[in-house]
Amino acid sequence: LAVHINQTKQDSEAILSLQALKERFNGYTGPPLYIYGHLLTEGSLQVADLKATKKNRRQSMRLSGTPTKDKACTIWHYD
Repeated sequence: LAVHINQTKQDSEAILSLQALKERFNGYTGPPLYIYGHLLTEGSLQVADLKATKKNRRQSMRLSGTPTKDKACTIWHYD
């Protein structure tokens, strides 16, 4: 299993750092994370806001507060 991050707004280059994700989700130890097909590594960009919601057995985490305010992306965690 893997978490794939797909952009939802044009020209989004937001990249989560695994450390930021771990901090946001209290010790994230989930599957490998990919953004636009690239495997995430420690210390990419910081994230300002991350909110998690449950939708149809999928966990959708909305990323906002990226370096440019009008940019955002969505993380889909497939169980």
